[in-house]
Amino acid sequence: MTQGMYSLIGGAVDRIRVNITGAGNYDVAGSATNRTPVIWFKLTEVSGTPAVAYGIYNALTTAYTSLRKSAALTTGQEVLVEHGLMLEKNEFLRIIAAGGSFDVAGQTLLGGALDS
Repeated sequence: MTQGMYSLIGGAVDRIRVNITGAGNYDVAGSATNRTPVIWFKLTEVSGTPAVAYGIYNALTTAYTSLRKSAALTTGQEVLVEHGLMLEKNEFLRIIAAGGSFDVAGQTLLGGALDS
C-alpha cells in the first residue's frame, strides 16, 4: 500500500483502491504485523451484477471473526460501510467475489503508532 496524502489525528491516511474482476477471495486491508484502523470502505458495481460478501478474516484461525455481510450489486449500486473497523494483527478485510466486476475503495490509517 502507498502512503496517502491526507493526515488525521492519529496518523497518515492510506487508501484502499482495488478493482475486482473475477471470482475469489481478496484481502484489501490489514497486516500480519500491525493493527489497521479502517475508516470507511465501499463496493461499487462496474459490470455483470456481482455477488459479493465481505468480512473480517483472521489469518491465524482461518475463520471470519465478524462483519460478515453479502450483497448482489446491480447496475451502478454501491454498498458503503461508514463506521470504523479496527483490524487486529493478522486480521484482514476480505472481499469474496462470486463473479462480475466491482471496485473497492476506502481509507485506512497507517497503523505503526497504534501498536502496543
